[in-house]
Amino acid sequence: MERPEGAECGEVPGVSGEQRVGDVLLAILDEAVQFAAAHELLSARLLTAKRAYIEATGEVFEEEALFEPRLIAFLEQFLFEERLDEGVAPGLEVGATPMAFYLSTRPALARENPALAEGLLRSRHTLWEVKKLKRSILRLRDLLGGGDLEIEEGIPLGLEKGTLVEARLVPTGDDWHFTRALAFHPMAARKTILARLKQLKKSSGGVLRVDALLASLARCRLKLERYRKVPPKRIYAELSDAEPEHAAAK
Repeated sequence: MERPEGAECGEVPGVSGEQRVGDVLLAILDEAVQFAAAHELLSARLLTAKRAYIEATGEVFEEEALFEPRLIAFLEQFLFEERLDEGVAPGLEVGATPMAFYLSTRPALARENPALAEGLLRSRHTLWEVKKLKRSILRLRDLLGGGDLEIEEGIPLGLEKGTLVEARLVPTGDDWHFTRALAFHPMAARKTILARLKQLKKSSGGVLRVDALLASLARCRLKLERYRKVPPKRIYAELSDAEPEHAAAK
């Protein structure tokens, strides 16, 4: 990872007048991954978490188009959602995330950009529907947890009204920023996905098991990639928020 000019080794600076928050966010994520990979206990935990992630979402092979996007999604999930045990680092709260651990070793970040440092502990990962994309304003609806967000900076390519995309957003004050992990689901399956979510909400009293649903969406997306002749709506009709007995995609 290239360091911004003037940055000390091991530190990511705050946002200068010429830097977008989103660019600094991605640099932080890169360094946080390197930090985890170099840490003896975190790197061991990383391997265990990867096995669990593959079991839940399906194994993707290196020659497949989804390999790199899935790797990025896993690394972000590890940083933001893995819960650490006691003894990983002195003074670290039990149940803290690898991202919280990383931030505890980078005090300059909290001093120079407190909004981003705080936002990195409050990311929002869900399935979004694009409700509006006009000029430079993107309005998203959280289909699993509810609520809308508007974004004006760092809008990814490939979005249009009606797009369903799994993404993680990091807040800085009133603004939200995309990370790298994006998973687009086909417009041809949009009605099927929305109908299944409605059925699942009704059967569960309105409370969805978000982690299980996101894993199910990942398995559907993998099947879509492998079985091109199967209609997308047929694949996504299998969408579920139940924990599968064996999650690996066949």
